[in-house]
Amino acid sequence: MTAAACATLTIRWRTATSPSQATIWRTPEPLFRALDQEFRFTIDVAADDGNAVVDRYLDAARDALEQPWHGETVFCNPPYGRDLARWLEKAVVECQEHGSTVVMLLPARTGNAWFHRYCLRHGEVRFIKGRQNFHLGGAGRSNAPFDSMVVVFRPDRAGAGTFTAQPTFPFYT
Repeated sequence: MTAAACATLTIRWRTATSPSQATIWRTPEPLFRALDQEFRFTIDVAADDGNAVVDRYLDAARDALEQPWHGETVFCNPPYGRDLARWLEKAVVECQEHGSTVVMLLPARTGNAWFHRYCLRHGEVRFIKGRQNFHLGGAGRSNAPFDSMVVVFRPDRAGAGTFTAQPTFPFYT
């Protein structure tokens, strides 16, 4: 790939993933299928009509951070902006206080305070081999410029963080 083509892809990624458009990212289908086979999700809490991966979902109009997720098996690919810590806090509260299992697709940003405060302390962290290929609304598909991880918050393991280094998920290569 030429330098000009790389620059164009970088500009396209930054434009398509500005914080105001972050909610249009659709979870890579093979990854979601592998997770759904394991967890059997009942609701997607960070979705809209164009990117929901579960039949029942909460969109921006129904503000998932203000709605109960009590007892649900939740899939969440939240906006990767400044409010990410609020999504993680909500996941921990729903898990520990209301019995929800929450599975989140997140950027693997291990230096951030939210990673240490929520993911390492309370979640099961699974790093994903390779960069994920997201569908970005009308902008087509593009590999993320960052690594990703899945963090699972389980009520039966509340407060007991674990780290899992897996080369890849079962059923997903």
